[in-house]
Amino acid sequence: MVRRTSADPIAALTWVEVTAVALAFAADFYLLWPSRFAASVNPIPDILFLTSSLAAAACVFSIPHHPNRRFILIGFSVALIGGLGWLPPFGIIPLVLSAVLAARLTLGFGFGGAAIAWGTGCLTILLRVIAQTRTLSIPSAIPLITYYVLVYAILLGLAFGVIAIMALYAARSASSAASAERARIALEIHDSIGHGLTTLAVQIEAARRYQGRDSEKAAGYLERAAVTTNELLSETRETVAVLHGDFLDTPASFEVAIGGLIRTFATTHEITVLEKVEVSREPPREVSVALYRVLQEALTNIARHAGAKEVRVSVAADDRAATLRVEDDGRGFRRELARGQGLGFMRERIASVGGVIEVDCREGRGTVVEAWVPLDQRA
Repeated sequence: MVRRTSADPIAALTWVEVTAVALAFAADFYLLWPSRFAASVNPIPDILFLTSSLAAAACVFSIPHHPNRRFILIGFSVALIGGLGWLPPFGIIPLVLSAVLAARLTLGFGFGGAAIAWGTGCLTILLRVIAQTRTLSIPSAIPLITYYVLVYAILLGLAFGVIAIMALYAARSASSAASAERARIALEIHDSIGHGLTTLAVQIEAARRYQGRDSEKAAGYLERAAVTTNELLSETRETVAVLHGDFLDTPASFEVAIGGLIRTFATTHEITVLEKVEVSREPPREVSVALYRVLQEALTNIARHAGAKEVRVSVAADDRAATLRVEDDGRGFRRELARGQGLGFMRERIASVGGVIEVDCREGRGTVVEAWVPLDQRA
């Protein structure tokens, strides 16, 4: 089963934003405002600044990290953050909020959003410096103002770069997860439905062959075909319902499930099956599913192509590893043909759980499939 990675870049960015804004409010309150209150400064500008900061934060955090149409909230955010640059006290809240706005608009609108957020941040720092110097008429103040604005613009630009990288990583992670999910769906359909259809076709063909000379045997094959059809319909429904139809959804153990698969194959096909199943430790679910599906695919290939009279199946699991070996005495096939879709799925299955698989193709002398999956990390 494909598992979603816990390293969600958007969630991480949200936590960074929340933490940064909370620290900015705490820093401004404890470092700036108490001294102003102690000096009996008129509290109205401070109250206005706090109210506007909270309103700006609410607007900014209401803008999602994806394309959206919340233009009113964006407009309010831009206006409030810009206005905070002019209002006392002169803390860091406006700068932090403009950086959060940059993250939201960059992810939501790309270059256009980045330009809006970058302009807002530059305007905020410009108004902040002008409010502190209180004049633009002094020539010596202009280089200082320019310096502050450029430094902030460069830092904000670097932040845009980090955000863009996170957005690219998120997009690639989503694409990779979608590709993995498509591969998993293909595996499930091929393994479960493909195997069921093969079994059904063999049972119907056997019933047709015995229809004229052994009606009782033909009826037995038809009865098994009906059971297989019902099982196939059930698996198809479960596959459509987000593919939760693995055998481990039932209480059956790995050993019981493997034994049932072997017995079904033996009763469906006129092939002698010699089995050896030794499970001293129940493998993890994903390993059990992988080995079960590989065995299922191997038996399906034997039924379709091998023309075998005898099959030897050996399955073992202990504290160190789980192993599977399937050997038939059929016609085999050339090594260059060992790259079919079924064999590719088998390799993907085993590789997904950290194991290895070997297929020994002996034309005219049968085929051997061997899989090994470590259960002990030290193995």
